[in-house]
Parts: sequence; C-alpha cells; structure tokens
Amino acid sequence: MNRYFTVDQLTKANDKVKDCVEKELLAAGHDIDQFKKTSLGQIGGAEWRTFIAAADVFARLQDKGGLSYPQPDDSCLLCQQPLTGEAASLVSAYWAFIKSKAEQDSKDAQAALATSKDALCKLDLNILPDTGILYKWLSENKATEMGVIMAELQTQLKLRDAITRDISDKKFVSYQSAQIDTAVIDRITEDIGSRIKRLKEADVAEAIEKLQKQITVFNHKEKLGDHISTIEKAIENLVWTDKAVKAKAKISKREITTKEKELSGLYFNQAYIDRFNAECVRLKGAFGINVTHTGSAGTSFRQLSLKGRQPSDVLSEGEQKVISLADFLSETILSGINKGIIFDDPVNSLDEKRKSHIAERLIEESSERQIVVFTHDLVFVSQLITYCQDYGKEHVCHWIEQRDGKPGYISLENAPSYEKDYRNQNIPIAHYTAAKKPECSAKDRETFIRDGFTSLRTCYEVLVINGLFKNVVQRFNERVSVDTLKTVNFDNTIRDEISSGFYDCCKFMEGHSHSDGLPYRKPELEDLNTEVQRYITIRAKVMAKPKA
Repeated sequence: MNRYFTVDQLTKANDKVKDCVEKELLAAGHDIDQFKKTSLGQIGGAEWRTFIAAADVFARLQDKGGLSYPQPDDSCLLCQQPLTGEAASLVSAYWAFIKSKAEQDSKDAQAALATSKDALCKLDLNILPDTGILYKWLSENKATEMGVIMAELQTQLKLRDAITRDISDKKFVSYQSAQIDTAVIDRITEDIGSRIKRLKEADVAEAIEKLQKQITVFNHKEKLGDHISTIEKAIENLVWTDKAVKAKAKISKREITTKEKELSGLYFNQAYIDRFNAECVRLKGAFGINVTHTGSAGTSFRQLSLKGRQPSDVLSEGEQKVISLADFLSETILSGINKGIIFDDPVNSLDEKRKSHIAERLIEESSERQIVVFTHDLVFVSQLITYCQDYGKEHVCHWIEQRDGKPGYISLENAPSYEKDYRNQNIPIAHYTAAKKPECSAKDRETFIRDGFTSLRTCYEVLVINGLFKNVVQRFNERVSVDTLKTVNFDNTIRDEISSGFYDCCKFMEGHSHSDGLPYRKPELEDLNTEVQRYITIRAKVMAKPKA
C-alpha cells in the first residue's frame, strides 16, 4: 500500500492529470478543418505538429474580413504564390488531420487517467477489520502500536479519496506522502514469532487445561441462557408450591384426600393400568398385580397388590424389580416427556433369563428415547449388545474403572462390542506412536503408555478367544459354536507365551491387581514397544498354526 502513496507516485498522478488536461485543450483548440499537406515528410512528428499549429495561429492573424483562410484566390502564406483549388483543399486536409490526432491523444490520456483512478479505488485499505482475530489480538496485546497503524491507515484512506476526487475533477494538487511505518509491523511480527517459539518449547498441558475450563464455563453460560426462562418458571412454581403447602395445613385433610384421589383418577386411570399390564407382559412379569388408589392424611397413593397382599410378601426380589421397572416405564411413557433415561444396574439379583427380557425391552425403548445404562454385569452388557445388533440399533460402550483407589477412569469404546478392534496390534501401536511424538507432554506420554498396555492386554484376551479357541466360546455369550471346534489346535508352548505376555502387561498397568505378584513399576516408552513387538510375534505364531 505504501508504494501507492510515495512522492514519486503522487507526482506521476499529478502529471497524468496535467497531461490529460493539456491534450484535451489541444484537441479542443484544433476545431477547424482547413490545412493539410500530405507530400511533406515526417508528418505527425513533434516538428510537424509545431509547424502546423504555428501556421494555424499565423493564418488566424490574417485580416480576411472575418473570412477563414484560405479563400479562393488567396496566396500561400510562405511563398505568396496563388493557391489553386487543389492546394487549398490540401491545406484544409492537413488541419483536419492534426485535429484528429489531437483528439486521439486526448482519449489516450483520459484512459490512462481512468486506469489510475480505478487502481486507487480498488486498493483495499481495510486490512484490520474489527471482527478479525488479528484486530482482537492487537487490541489486547499491542494497543499502542495498533493505534499508530490505524491512524496511518486512516491518513492513506483520506489521501486516496482526495486523489480519486481530484482525478474526477481534473485538478492539479500537490500532495504530501503518506507512509505506514513498517518497522512497527516488523516488531509485532518478531514478538509473535517469539511467543510461538516459547509456546512450542513449553509444556502446554496446563494452558490447555485452563482453556478447557474456560470453554466449559462458556458452554454452561450458553446453556443457562437457553434455559433461563424455564428455570425461572420452575422457581416460580416452587414458590407457589411452598405457599400451597403452608396453606394446606389450614384446609380439611379429608377434602384434600378426596381431591387428590379425584386427581389420581384423572392421571392414574385405566390408561395407566392397561399400560402397566402391557409392560408386565413384555417383561415376562405378568403376576396378576392389581392397581388401586387410596389416600389418607391429605395424600393420595397408587397401590400395587397381589392377591390382596403386598408384592414384597409374595414375589422374590428379582420379580419385585421387574414390577418396579414396569411401573416406571408406564409412568415415563404416559407422561409424554420424551427425554433420555439413565438406569443404574437395573438387573441386580436377577437371573440371566430375566436379564435378557429386560435387555430386550430397554433396546426396544431406545427407539423412543436415549437409554444410558451403568452396570458391572458383563453378561447383561453382552445381552444389550446382542439385542442392539438384532434390532439394528447403534450403541456405544465405555469402560469405567478404579485406579489406585480413585474411581472414574474411563476407557472410551472399550467393551465387548469392540473386541473385534483388538484382533491385531493397531490400537496399542497408535498409543505408542502418540506417546513418541516430540511435542507430546510428559503427562500425556504417561497416559498414552498406560493406555497402550491396557489395550495390549485386551489384545491378548481377544487372541485367546479368537486365535487359540477360534471363537468356539466367546466372552459374555452363552452360545457355544460347536461347528468351529474342529479348527482349534491348542499348543502349550504358545499358551505359556500368551500367559507371560498378558501378565507382563498387567504388571505395567497402574492400579491393576498384578497376577504375577511383582510390584508396580512405572513403564517407559520402550517397554511398550518391546511388549507390542512381542505380541506381534506371538500372534503370528497363533495365526500360522494349522487346523487340528
């Protein structure tokens, strides 16, 4: 941008204006067709133009009584010989030609001026828009320098507008040069470079964690903004409910009980009973439960009974759980609120057949709402996965464990449904590669190494199932594949190598109960690489083993 506003460029701009004006005047001054002589040499040159222009001026000085030169019987201005008709026509032709040339020069000068104006108009001086990242960064870190740059940009902007306006008006104006101090920009660039260098050399884990916390706060604020009206309404309802509870003490409890029984009849009517019975059937828990409503002391209750007795007096703990689940699902479905449901170990104390019924029912319900299940029962997990596959439902499984007495360590997508991903060494190698990168922080490297051993242990487990036993028996699956039994060829040497590799992985896993009794040692990057290569060798032996 600076090169458009140097002294040299501003002078050229003025020169173009002057040239255009002069040529326009020249073209306008040659407005008569009365002189031409094509037999002369060097026609169109500077000397020729000067000669014709001088002749034009001299001819105008001749007193012809208001008549233009040449007239019939006039003589030549140089030799004073009488002009023939042909000579007079030749003079007129010369002057017509010089007029035409002047007009063309004028047009060329105007075009050159228009080009210069167009280039200036297209010059974008808005290089620091206030919506840009650079503008925001400079405002926070280089406010003084940015102020200088913005002022100089404004000066150039005003100068550009003035020049384009003067070009349009064809004015000659003497302009002052306007230059942005690029040394300021160089210093800013150097500072940014230094910051980048320091950032690359530093452990950025702490900075990233701080930014993540800020992002979390901003996300929470955004969510709060989306739901603030709902929260305010809920608070209003709580205030009203508090007043209603206080007023309740002043009203006859019998009247309240009667009213609540009436409301219960509206909300827990035959539709609920039908829905409850249907859920019991679907969960294989149709025990003949009766649903009634009762009330006392101003409170209404829904009462479940079996042959006039409490279900807990007749049904087992597992059967009671089935009834509770049927009641819960009925309320949820009839409420019309289509939100996700979270279950915390819903099959505790149940046999595998009832687990299977509940697993199937939950997968069916996942068509209507998101279902989240927390459970330590891996058989139940397998049943859920199987029904997801049967019903064509997507699912995600994560592994949560306790390490060193601290709960909440999550291994994403690490569950029975993902065992096929552990049939080779790709996942442990991915952890090793990530840990080996130069920019990986010490904290992240330790995590990658630990996760690498965790995934390698799973690879060994899958190798036993898929490699040694050819999927004859699968974890968490009651089905035994007799057809594949003929493919099994057990080898005690390979068995011992797998056991050794598996236990060494356990040795390096923090918080794991070490089967070999060795104390925990913090693993190094090379330890993971050694064990991965060892697994690759063992797996190759298993895969190369011929069928029995």
